[in-house]
Amino acid sequence: MLYRLLKPLVVDAGRRFFRDIYVRGTPAQDVSLLVCANHVNVVLDGLLLLAVYRRALWFIVKGSLFKGRLFSELLGWLQLTPVYRRQDNPDDTRYKNDQAFQRVSERLSEGSAVAIFPEGESKTSWTLAPLRTGAARIALHTQELFGEGRELYIQPVGITYSDFFRFNCSVTLCFGEPISVKLFSRAHHELSKEDQVRVLTESIAASLRELTVDASTIENLSLLEMISKLYQSTGEPRDDQKRLSAITKLLPEMQSTHPRRIERFERRLTRHLELAEALKIAPSEKLESRQNRIFMALLIPVVAFGIVMLFVPYRVSWWGSRQITAKSTQYSSWALSIAFFLFPLWFLLLSSAAWVSSGSLVVGVLAMFFCLVCGYFTSRYFNRFALYLFTVMWPGRKTPIAVLREMRDDLIEEIESWTL
Repeated sequence: MLYRLLKPLVVDAGRRFFRDIYVRGTPAQDVSLLVCANHVNVVLDGLLLLAVYRRALWFIVKGSLFKGRLFSELLGWLQLTPVYRRQDNPDDTRYKNDQAFQRVSERLSEGSAVAIFPEGESKTSWTLAPLRTGAARIALHTQELFGEGRELYIQPVGITYSDFFRFNCSVTLCFGEPISVKLFSRAHHELSKEDQVRVLTESIAASLRELTVDASTIENLSLLEMISKLYQSTGEPRDDQKRLSAITKLLPEMQSTHPRRIERFERRLTRHLELAEALKIAPSEKLESRQNRIFMALLIPVVAFGIVMLFVPYRVSWWGSRQITAKSTQYSSWALSIAFFLFPLWFLLLSSAAWVSSGSLVVGVLAMFFCLVCGYFTSRYFNRFALYLFTVMWPGRKTPIAVLREMRDDLIEEIESWTL
C-alpha cells in the first residue's frame, strides 16, 4: 500500500529532476522479469526505472541498509529486498543470501519484476564496472524452480546521464532484448553451475556495454564531460547514449591523428565553459531564452515569492545531502530525496500557519494552493526566467549570452566535422 501511494509522487519528482528522459527500446511489462541495470547514481537510477516500467518493481539493495526491525519493515513496504555483501559481514553472507535469493525467486514466481544493479555499487563514470554474479545466480536458481512450465527473462537496461552532477540534465535509458533464462540453460546444460553463472554474467555485461557508454579508451575523460555539457546547452532533446558513444569512438582517433587540432579545440571549449561559470550560468544550462514577454512579466511576482518561500527547504535539502554522502556527484540526487519529503511538510507548515493566524480553513487551503503554484512555476521556470532577465537588462547590443551561443555553435560545428 505504501509503495502504491508513493510511486506516482516519486515518479513525478524524478521526471521533474531531468530536463529530458529519452527512452530507446521497450520495457518488458508482462513476463516474469529480472531487470539488470548499470548503476551510476545511488538514488536516481531506481527512480528512472520506476518511471518507465508500468508494473510494480521490487529492488534488490545492499543488506547493510536493513538496520533495526522498524526500519527494515519500512524498507520492505517500499518493496526493497536485501542481499548481503561479503565485505559487510563475511560470516553470515551465505546463509542470509540463500534466504534473500529465495525471497526474490518467490517474487519472480508471482510474475513480479525485480530490479538489480549487478555492479554492486554506484559508480559515477561512463564505464561499466565488473559485474557481480548475484543476478546470474538468482536467475538460474529461479528458472530451476520454474522448471519447463514457466520462463524467466532478464532485461539489460543501460542508463546514460548527460551530466553526473546537476539538476535539469538529460538522461537516456536503453532497453535491451530480454534474455530467456530457459533457453540459456538449455544451450549451456553441459556446463557446471558455476560456469553457467560465469557465462550468463558475461552475457549480461556484454549487453550492458552495448547499451551504455564505454569510455574506457578515453584518456581525458574531462574533455568528454565538457563536450556533453556543451550539447546540453542547446536544450534540444538528444539520445545521449548514441551521441556520447560516437564521440568516445572519435576522440582517441582524433587525438592520435590530429593532436594539435584537439588541443586547440579543448582550449576553446574551456574558455566557453569558464565564461559560462563567470556569468553564474551552469555550463549545461540551455542558452536559448525566447520567451513571451507578457508571460515573463506575469511570472515576476510568482517566482519572487517562490524564491523566498522555498529558500529554507532548498538550503536544508542541500545541507542534508552533504551530511549523507561525501561524494559530490551524489549531492543532487540525495537533495532531491530529502526535498521529496521536506517540501510537502514545509508547504503544510506554511498553510497551517495561515489557517491559525487567520482563523479560517479557507485561507489555509488557499495558502496551500498558492504555495504549490509558486513552487511549481519557480522550479520549472527559474533558470529560464533568470536568463531572460539577464538578456533583457544587458545594456550592450550583443549580450554575453549571445557570445556564449556563438562560441557553442562554433564548437559543435567543429565536433560534427570530425565525422567527415
